[in-house]
Amino acid sequence: MTVPTDQVVILECELSKPNQKVKWFKDGKEIKPDRKRGIEPKVEGKKHILKIPTAVTEDTAEYTVKFKELETKGKLTVKGLCHYTAASSSSFHQGCKSSYKMGLISHNL
Repeated sequence: MTVPTDQVVILECELSKPNQKVKWFKDGKEIKPDRKRGIEPKVEGKKHILKIPTAVTEDTAEYTVKFKELETKGKLTVKGLCHYTAASSSSFHQGCKSSYKMGLISHNL
């Protein structure tokens, strides 16, 4: 998935049983909570979520979520800046108000 800078990125993995413990990794290194940037893995029942509130180019990486001996991965690329684009000759809209969601593989466990 490729996103522009300053976007919200949400990585999710869903397991079949609630409140299981998983670990998130960025390029093989375990992700620790970063309160300054607001990055903190969380669990909502069966869903395991890693939210990056404001993506920067340094967030470009392969993200992995591991549960016991199982794992699933996704590649995130953060590029460039948001741009204003012409919607019509008399109005403009900002192309950087959206969020991006990457659903990683669900496992039946």
